[in-house]
Amino acid sequence: MIIYKNISGLLSYGTQPLIIIGLLFLMKKRKFYADNKFIEKAIRDGKIEDVIEKYKKIYVSGETYKQIQLAIGDKKVETSFGIADINEKGEKIMEECNDKDVALAKQLNAVLLTHNENKVNIAKKYNLKTSP
Repeated sequence: MIIYKNISGLLSYGTQPLIIIGLLFLMKKRKFYADNKFIEKAIRDGKIEDVIEKYKKIYVSGETYKQIQLAIGDKKVETSFGIADINEKGEKIMEECNDKDVALAKQLNAVLLTHNENKVNIAKKYNLKTSP
């Protein structure tokens, strides 16, 4: 009963906006980066539309982006995929791990979409989430 009064008292003193902002912060949109093999497999298996539906916006390397354009067309690629260019932070990570996809995913603070176990193991060392 006392806990309930304390909580209701907090809510009546104008803290609702703070609670809403906190919840929005927790629900921030997650980024996804897919390696070339992940995208190739999705296209080959006829699952690229499912991948797009599931992840909404996926970042890929410039080379992968061009492959997707050829496979599914420009309009769909523009709305569903973004090009990830390596920057200084990514370069440093790539020097350490020797994997451009892991470096780009870490640079973006994104979930790495890959089927490659070696990339998954490297990503774990950098506290990156992965998903097939």
